[in-house]
Amino acid sequence: MLFVGLHPLVAPEGGFGGPVTRAALGFDGPFAIAAARGIHAERPAEGPLDILVPVSGSEVSRRGAEAAMAIARASGARVTVLLVSHVGTESRGTARFWRLRRQDEAVLKAIVELADRYGVAVRTTVRVRRAPEDAIRRQAAVGRHNLIVLGVNRRPGERLAFGKVAEALLDEAETSLLFVST
Repeated sequence: MLFVGLHPLVAPEGGFGGPVTRAALGFDGPFAIAAARGIHAERPAEGPLDILVPVSGSEVSRRGAEAAMAIARASGARVTVLLVSHVGTESRGTARFWRLRRQDEAVLKAIVELADRYGVAVRTTVRVRRAPEDAIRRQAAVGRHNLIVLGVNRRPGERLAFGKVAEALLDEAETSLLFVST
């Protein structure tokens, strides 16, 4: 796995900068891109990690969660798992409402089991009726998390991109970021 932490990370027009793009696109395998912000940019050796890992039930988010658990196990970091649910957009009591709720519960259960295999205690939280990027930024602020670990898929094209949520976090989050692409 290639780990990239080059400067400048963000291009003046937004998105990933040239050095990061060249490194990631020139590597044929799994990679992670780190963006140091806040205390990690100011005083990298200080302070324990407090990880927020957003999950959706996709294999990509599961791999991001697995990376977060490995980091937590090695560093003793605290981990909060965030699920942005769409259950609240359905009428309570409908078949679709209950199906979505069971899916959300299964996603969280699978991530808690993953954490147990790593010997990491996790907290779980669910946000409803928010755009994922807004829910992630809000939880990072409210929970005082200092690292967001996000599983991502590279989008096709000449530019390094991982989609709307990753772009918004890259451009606007004040918290350190680790994008994990496997």
